[in-house]
Amino acid sequence: MRSRSSIGFLILPPSWRKGSGMNRVKSILAALMRLLPLRREEAWVASRSAMAFSAVAILMLYTLVRAQDVTAAAPIGDKITILIPQFTAEAVSFRAIDESGFDRPGSDEVYAVFSDGTPNDLVTRTYEDVDTGETRTFEPQERCITPRPACAHGVSEVLHFEVAFFEEDARLPAGLSYCHGFAEGDYHAALRGGKCEPIDDLIGRGSVFLTREELLRLLPRVGDSVEQKMVLGGPCGYQPPGFLCGTGWLTPTGPEYELTYRIRRLPDVSLPLNIKPQ
Repeated sequence: MRSRSSIGFLILPPSWRKGSGMNRVKSILAALMRLLPLRREEAWVASRSAMAFSAVAILMLYTLVRAQDVTAAAPIGDKITILIPQFTAEAVSFRAIDESGFDRPGSDEVYAVFSDGTPNDLVTRTYEDVDTGETRTFEPQERCITPRPACAHGVSEVLHFEVAFFEEDARLPAGLSYCHGFAEGDYHAALRGGKCEPIDDLIGRGSVFLTREELLRLLPRVGDSVEQKMVLGGPCGYQPPGFLCGTGWLTPTGPEYELTYRIRRLPDVSLPLNIKPQ
């Protein structure tokens, strides 16, 4: 039997389907509270983190009781298993809705920067000769958005990342081109200004923030995946919120690009919780 909670899912042993529901609740609460390094006489001076854990434990019990008919205390040796869902996000492709300036003369040289807030931002290679209407697919080693650096595991609480697209301008000969250097420890400099600030032009930037509840609605089963779109830039290129964009005849437009990314649900992580006799 499974019950959804603010932590994940609870898997209960079949033998819990008969008996006293109150005894079962007491057993679960006792098992959860044993995770806290507190004696009863010390509970009133518990730290904020311990008190927060207690609140989560009570919420789990409340969810469990509401979600199903709990009627028996766990026999000795039974256990609860908490399943914690895992999610990743990866880049799939991008499309030039409108390349920079006029469409016919020239093309865009485009690269992306992906950041999940860790010191592992990814700067992709430069995709050359991109024209309006064309699509480019990211190479396998450039697809992981979060969790960086390799999406080998998932995130469970919140899926959050930022994206910036840049148009790489032609470099002057060595000694004549100036790029701002990256300060030591400034892990997100490329996300803000590209590989060569102020030479490269910002196409657009965006971000995604999804809670666990939102992710579970999108991906209710292990192995599910969904593709989402994000528009970067616009008819007047990247502009701050509230900017009024106006275009007219023979006026260059863009850049405006569309990123396709995929959110995937990985196998849940199991956390067993042993129930000991009182």
